[in-house]
Amino acid sequence: MKKIFEYIILLFLFVFSLIYTNKIVDIIKSKDPIMKEIIKESDSYKTQSINATIVDNFIIPGLNGCEIDIDNSYMNMKKIDNYNYMLLKYKDILPIISINNIYDKYIVEGNIYKRNVSLVININNDIQNLNEVDNIKLNLFINSKLLENGKIDINKDFKIYNGGIYNETTIEWVNNLINKNYNKSNYCLLLEEDNDSLKICKDKKMHTILPKLIVTNNNTNKIKSEISNGSIIYFDENNIDQIYNIYNYVIKKGFKVVYLDELLSEDNC
Repeated sequence: MKKIFEYIILLFLFVFSLIYTNKIVDIIKSKDPIMKEIIKESDSYKTQSINATIVDNFIIPGLNGCEIDIDNSYMNMKKIDNYNYMLLKYKDILPIISINNIYDKYIVEGNIYKRNVSLVININNDIQNLNEVDNIKLNLFINSKLLENGKIDINKDFKIYNGGIYNETTIEWVNNLINKNYNKSNYCLLLEEDNDSLKICKDKKMHTILPKLIVTNNNTNKIKSEISNGSIIYFDENNIDQIYNIYNYVIKKGFKVVYLDELLSEDNC
């Protein structure tokens, strides 16, 4: 019993010494001119997060807030023992409502706070002519039948996702094939609301894309007039002329063509 009591006393003293030491370190740091300058600047660099927007069954990404990571910034600057704003470190302030943990809504557009757009192509047949497209970031949703014989040659500028009908029979093996050979298969694509498919994709933690801008042979000019921050521009056929037409237009208007991962990202820091 005496031994146990001694161990408890020793443990208490050890914990107390740690707390005391950390307190002393905090006091010393707080008096350091570098720390004082970081704290002084912290409020001016802080931005609040913006919740994702949900309307009925639809969702649009929000935006993380951002603030200075005081301790990491201090450690970074102590290496040169001087304050330098270029060495500030930041951390995200996560929104309460985030697209990152909501899978039962249709994504109709990407982040409207950044001047980005995404080009989405539906692939139901041969894609070889698309491989002629260079330096354009395309998101290809490929019908599972085209993947039945295994990996197909894809341009390095393309991301590959699970296209076609979503059901329990095919979604698992198609996702596995894409994950293994291309990139993470984390999106489904629909052109109209289908709650059965939405549920299947949700259960696999896949976001479901429901684009508002659908390019046809006759509406290219109308589509151009509707493009804005976060637009998801859908092509139902791999028509290279149409793709270049829209791509050149959005670049001229100052938009950046990005993959869906970037378009839907709420990152801000």
